Amino acid sequence: MGGYMVFLGPMIGPMIASFIIIHRFRLKVDDLYVGNASSIYWFSYGVNWRAPVAWVLGTFPSLPGFIANVNPKVEVAAGWSHIYSISFCTGVGISFVVFVLLHYLFPAPSLQAWVASQPSARETMRSYNEVYDLKEDIEVIDEEANDKVFVSLNAEEKGPSDKSLSLLVR
Repeated sequence: MGGYMVFLGPMIGPMIASFIIIHRFRLKVDDLYVGNASSIYWFSYGVNWRAPVAWVLGTFPSLPGFIANVNPKVEVAAGWSHIYSISFCTGVGISFVVFVLLHYLFPAPSLQAWVASQPSARETMRSYNEVYDLKEDIEVIDEEANDKVFVSLNAEEKGPSDKSLSLLVR
């Protein structure tokens, strides 16, 4: 499994960095499915060039240890073998930092403008919940107790509580 981690760790680093640091926990869901320049995720010809650069730099330190592990005839310094043994962590860390630095040094203007203009992640979640979640009550019948339970998902009926689900037993 260690051989896969040499390549997967540096892929995960930019994904985490993109969501947490660059996008600040915000996603433009509709643009995730747009495959042209009108999407904020299009970048340069559909590729965010910062990600492959971060991946290469995150993969490089683990390669000597990986090669020595695959071919025992190749000898490398003990340090390279140690880096290979923690290749997932080093790959994630290096590619995370490189990706963030590249985005701050060479920002994507349309992405920066969109992130800056958006409400907080919590407010965005609430607005998407209002658009995509159920609005009507769901009736559940408890045959053993001869009772009906109504699950209300309508935001207007919730009242002052901040709960996303209210149960009404009649």
